[in-house]
Amino acid sequence: MVLKNEYLTQNIEGVVQIQYFSASKDDEQATDSEIDKASVIILVYDVNNLECMKRLRSYWMPRIIKINDKIPIIFVGNKMDLRSSHVDNNDLESTLSPYFMEFKQVEMGLECSAKGYMNLIDVIYCAQRAVQFPISPLFDSISKQLKPEFEKALLRIFRICDADQDGFLNDNELQEFQNQVFKAELQKKHITALKEVLILECEDYDETSSLKGVNIEAFKALQKVLIQKLKQQTCWSILRHFGYDDKLLIKQNLWDDGSVKDEDLDNCKSVELSKSSWQYLHKIFECFKVPLTSKLDEGALEKIFATTENGIPWKVKYVTNYENGISLDQWIAMWQKFFSQSPKTAFKNLVYLGFQERFRDAVQIYKYKESDLLKPQNKRKVFNCYVLGTQYWPQMLDHMIQSQVEQQEKDAPERSIVKVITDQNNLKRNLIVKTDKDARVQDQQSNVQSFVKKLGVEILQDFTVQKEADQRRIKELEELLLSVVIEPSRGISTQGQEMIRKAKGSDDSWLTINSATGVASALVFIIGAGIAGLYYTGKISFSFASKSSK
Repeated sequence: MVLKNEYLTQNIEGVVQIQYFSASKDDEQATDSEIDKASVIILVYDVNNLECMKRLRSYWMPRIIKINDKIPIIFVGNKMDLRSSHVDNNDLESTLSPYFMEFKQVEMGLECSAKGYMNLIDVIYCAQRAVQFPISPLFDSISKQLKPEFEKALLRIFRICDADQDGFLNDNELQEFQNQVFKAELQKKHITALKEVLILECEDYDETSSLKGVNIEAFKALQKVLIQKLKQQTCWSILRHFGYDDKLLIKQNLWDDGSVKDEDLDNCKSVELSKSSWQYLHKIFECFKVPLTSKLDEGALEKIFATTENGIPWKVKYVTNYENGISLDQWIAMWQKFFSQSPKTAFKNLVYLGFQERFRDAVQIYKYKESDLLKPQNKRKVFNCYVLGTQYWPQMLDHMIQSQVEQQEKDAPERSIVKVITDQNNLKRNLIVKTDKDARVQDQQSNVQSFVKKLGVEILQDFTVQKEADQRRIKELEELLLSVVIEPSRGISTQGQEMIRKAKGSDDSWLTINSATGVASALVFIIGAGIAGLYYTGKISFSFASKSSK
């Protein structure tokens, strides 16, 4: 049987095709085929027959789930007009509740009378809504609470709409929300009526709060009211407007929007935050920073990333300086590192935080040019340094960020940190230092030209420090690295510059850094445009050597 849209009580486009099947052995194969093809299943039982209801659990649910465990299911009690006097609503609820708890596929339960034509259209309407606007991803029918993933999505939507970031949707913000999502105006009297309803429905919302607007708890309470009134299509309209799919994940085309080509990311010198994304992250920092320290502690970071798929994407204490939290400079540096190493994943997280612009608006891409080999890099804010094969490689990073990590972290095959360093012109730069263990060095060298395109400096072999002078030596190394990557030609003779140019296409030239004072001992590998250079100070001298002579 096919019901066209005009037979339904709500404005949902399309047609409904109803296929009847039973438990007959003769129809078993055909029934399984229909279950597999169905968009929604209506399981009908006799409200006066408890054994019939129990068979839903023992026979039908296991059979359906075995064939199609994703399909929404609706329980419909028939013969409600013939209900026995000894069967009341409490008995029915207690009988059906275990099904909602045990089977996530069960969307709802309702009753009808086929003979008396009672609620028949509602059954079809609910079935159609179960496909287009499912309740189960949004609402727990047992606890009567919104599901965590739905609350997470609502929090992101609330933050996007809260333009002044004061924790309330004021009247103007509510009107803008209504206009954006539903293309309709929200009059003042409707806002007042809405607040009156929410005061009754939400424990964490009162008349004093209503003067400021609608807070997040009231916003969630509104969605709960809509679902309980079977108006979940309104909830889904909101979700889909803000980019969510049926699994309550942000659609891929919002964070992988094609505005930046993959080949541009692969072949570029550096990917950094744009002015727009920097300003957005600055605003987030100001909203969540701890007043006493003006930093983001772990609690604040958890709140910020509460709207994302997997929470905080970094082990903060393992990656940067952490002393009662991270400063604004460190917060930005963490994102610079994120975009430098995994630009699409970083942008995806930024979108989950509420960033509304395109990928290309969030990044500044510096293209790889061989002609830039010895040119000053004054515009760039982010530089990469790679440390290969050092016996004490965790020690170097721990000293740079003044951090101690657990032994299992030290045993990791690779690790990277980011540090904010102020250059000679008092400009803040982000130095990303990444390390690899000895066992991985040969693998990296086998394809080193493509591997080091994005590097500022690559250090190979040993870096050792003595405890009595750790910080002084670390600072000297940082100054050296920053000077090299910002102005690679400084202090290099014409002969030295020519050797660097020749080295860009070869993997057999090495630069030995010899420290007269024992500050550091390292080998810098030079290859590719702009990845390294020679720098001369009174403390550190440099000389070229062929790899074959090492």
